[in-house]
Amino acid sequence: MKERFFKRPRFIVFIFALVLCTVIDAARHYTQFIETVFPLEKMALLKAKMFSVFSYAGISFAEILIVAAAVFAVCAVIYLIVRFIRVRRKGRFFVNYIVFLLALVLVVRLFFLVFCGIDYARTPVKERMDLDTRPQSAQVLFDTALYIQGELNAAADTVARDQKGAFTPSRSARELTAASQEVFESYADHVHFLYGSYSTPKTVELSEVMNYLLITGFYFPYTGEANVNVRDGRLYFPYTACHEKAHQYGVMREDEASFLAFLACMESEDEDFRYSALVKAYQVLSNRLYYTNLNKYYELSKTLDKRVAFDVQLYREHTIKYVGKVSDFSENVNDTYLKSQGQESGTASYGELADLLIAWYLKTQAVAAQ
Repeated sequence: MKERFFKRPRFIVFIFALVLCTVIDAARHYTQFIETVFPLEKMALLKAKMFSVFSYAGISFAEILIVAAAVFAVCAVIYLIVRFIRVRRKGRFFVNYIVFLLALVLVVRLFFLVFCGIDYARTPVKERMDLDTRPQSAQVLFDTALYIQGELNAAADTVARDQKGAFTPSRSARELTAASQEVFESYADHVHFLYGSYSTPKTVELSEVMNYLLITGFYFPYTGEANVNVRDGRLYFPYTACHEKAHQYGVMREDEASFLAFLACMESEDEDFRYSALVKAYQVLSNRLYYTNLNKYYELSKTLDKRVAFDVQLYREHTIKYVGKVSDFSENVNDTYLKSQGQESGTASYGELADLLIAWYLKTQAVAAQ
């Protein structure tokens, strides 16, 4: 019997995964197709059931799998080199091994596309919530920032602080992640496009590595876990936990996840979460104002509570210690990833939270005036 050049099982898997990945990738350009074939509610319930197994332990399985994947990659290269030296039919071995690796990569990518990638193509949150995000004047931007600043200055009185006057929640990181579960789920219960029940955000042991990569948190689509950096300081920790929770619910665009995290925190009676989200919102809006109207920016800055300014300065000093070639590389990788998922502005999409905040402010003011 003549021996085949390709080993059939791995070749079939390779072709099957390649075709499906190609089809789904092409389909992501058509929102209606995605919403019909992969309805949000059914996919959310499926993911909630699939990933429930990872909710019973406090450890981050995502962290373990990422390390295991890195070890596997190194071992795979070593195995390829050693076997290539030893085998007689080097060409056949090399092709079959590469096909095996490509099949594995495509299967992993297929899983990503179905349980995460397609969510980038869903109906935007601004349409689901009837928000008008068209460009607004510098005055409207200023008015929105001023409103947020007023809420922020008031919230500065309600949170705990250390002897230096810095914002310091009395709860541990794990207690805050547990609280974020309640904060976001309470909000999601009355939002018509958020479905399912997901695991509590996990704290990451290798958070110091995340600092050098300037990563505050990440969603891992292979376990459905929301992961939060515990070494990034506490200023944005509550807000970040809710941001990653939003990703769990299938809201993958960064500005949209940030916006829903803000709304969830604002609706909560937990002052730590409200303060954290308000600082984030103020930073995004004031940064936009800085590049739009410098005079308005300085006018706004004069009325910012000194305690808030102190918290922001401490966080800036913490972050600057980790800025370098590693963080630049991480930023470029993240930018490329976001663009590959259809977010044309890449990492700049984080700043597009300002557009949603302005639209939300205008809508709430209009409702209040009625």
